[in-house]
Amino acid sequence: MAGRAQVSSTFAVAGAATLRRRGVDRDALKEDVCRRILRGRSRAELEQLGERHAAQVLGSSLRPDVLGRLRAHQAPGHHVVLVSASLDLYLGPVAAALDVDVLCTT
Repeated sequence: MAGRAQVSSTFAVAGAATLRRRGVDRDALKEDVCRRILRGRSRAELEQLGERHAAQVLGSSLRPDVLGRLRAHQAPGHHVVLVSASLDLYLGPVAAALDVDVLCTT
């Protein structure tokens, strides 16, 4: 979606702007950062980037022991929900691949 340098500089700019507006909380900062980074991109482009990131997460970031616990809960039919403040753009595909529900930032 965006490189680390872009995200870092965006947080710095958005953080400074947020601090100037008293009473703005972390949610407002996150919204501001997301708006700045994602602005000008189509939903289709963002979904494609999210699916690419989800593939990377699924391919290299899931610990085998955690995946084993997930499958152990799914085997007897437990309802598993992934809860995160991360974006649905990539968590949706991750949750679908893991066959779990998801509550996250949209």
